[in-house]
Amino acid sequence: VEGDKRYYLQASLDYSRLFAQKHRVGVFAMVYQQETTDVNFDESDLMGSIPHRNLAYSGRFTYAFQDKYMAEFNWGYTGSENFQPGRQFGFFPSISGAWVPSSYQWTKDKMPWLNYFKVRASYGLVGNDRITDKRFPYLTSINVNGSATTNWKYTKGGIWENSIGADNLEWEKAKKFDVGLEGKLFDKFEFVIDFFRDTRDGIFQERKQVPDFVGLVNMPFGNVGSMVSWGSDGNITFNQRINKDMEFTLRANFTYSTNKVNYYEEGDTKYEYTSATGRPNGYMKGYIALGLFKDQEEINNSPKQDFGSYLPGDIKYKDVNGDGVVNSD
Repeated sequence: VEGDKRYYLQASLDYSRLFAQKHRVGVFAMVYQQETTDVNFDESDLMGSIPHRNLAYSGRFTYAFQDKYMAEFNWGYTGSENFQPGRQFGFFPSISGAWVPSSYQWTKDKMPWLNYFKVRASYGLVGNDRITDKRFPYLTSINVNGSATTNWKYTKGGIWENSIGADNLEWEKAKKFDVGLEGKLFDKFEFVIDFFRDTRDGIFQERKQVPDFVGLVNMPFGNVGSMVSWGSDGNITFNQRINKDMEFTLRANFTYSTNKVNYYEEGDTKYEYTSATGRPNGYMKGYIALGLFKDQEEINNSPKQDFGSYLPGDIKYKDVNGDGVVNSD
């Protein structure tokens, strides 16, 4: 048999009303529950038979005055079986607001070509519970009959902690900020532009600064990583009607995104420029080419390249640390 067995429940309440033709109010509440069981779990892994469970309560309140000023508050209280009791739930609120200056009568009279214009901003907190493929990473697993090598000695038939549980395991959290512009001009052009910044903390990663003399077979994990990403995206659309039976649309879009690791736990690096902290996530490291060797004299007067023989016409690499040798450092 293939597939999962899944139970799903969702219930919601929604209310909206316009008061005195000025005040638009909306309220929304929802409860969501899901349980998924893998029917093809490996019988040697009993944890595979334990269902994945999520329970979430969420709500939203919106208010708009004359459809010119808008505000919204969202919240979510979300639980996951992946965390230990007492830490299973996380509270994640957000707030947003918008202003529509094109709704003013003055704007309609003075700038009739501005069909619609909106400025909006939002800030909120979101959580991620799928921080690892391992089930219940807060638990410590014990190997009762096996062999392993530590810095102390090789052991066989011993009992040790095969994996160290993350006692302080918690949700990975991201603070999200966004500013956006929307508009329509001359009944032809439409555009949407967003600028965003996300700061993610509590990234689950392997600890690298536990001393070897502790004698662990495997290093523990923890919510220690942090990174920030930012950028912009948007699109612009042009609509043109040729006659009553034909029209065409042109659309262009763009995305720019970059990031930087605020903290990545690693062993002490010999040189700062080999550290992952302070650089883009997953950035490429390698030799820096300066050009080609012109002749043997230039080779003799350049740092030694410690990875095989080379002749005039071969690539000349930069000695980054200035020690007179170009190698893996």
